Amino acid sequence: MMFPSKPQLIERDITYQTTSLKQTLEFAKVDEDVFAVMTTQIPATIATQVTQVEQMLKNTLLRQANTTQFNLVKDATSRIGPAGQAKQVTQDYYLSLPESKKVMRVRWLIRPAANDFVNLYQVSVIRTGQSSQLESLLSQENIAIFFDEFRPN
Repeated sequence: MMFPSKPQLIERDITYQTTSLKQTLEFAKVDEDVFAVMTTQIPATIATQVTQVEQMLKNTLLRQANTTQFNLVKDATSRIGPAGQAKQVTQDYYLSLPESKKVMRVRWLIRPAANDFVNLYQVSVIRTGQSSQLESLLSQENIAIFFDEFRPN
């Protein structure tokens, strides 16, 4: 992963139905911007439910932002594996966080992992700004590179 500065790491467990899922959050702060990658490990026993776990994470994010929907959803592509390999179609979600006067761009990616696990990655950037500037604030070069060059280890 290519963070713009040295990342910090937080680990925790979350529960999906009756299954405990390991979640790690790596983030780096550059000026007022926060670049983050949250990885949720989905065990083989519920790997077929990864889209339901993704929906749970989206709903949690919306609830934390005190809203019921994202401000904007745009189609995007993400590389799979090393440079030059296939691209995966995905979507970027944009969210205004008016209470903190910040805006957020987030993308979820699903990748196979060892032992038939599946990793669900939440790649995001949070920065100061207003919802009227949502897309332009979250499309600047350093942010575009962070999203477009993300390839899990």
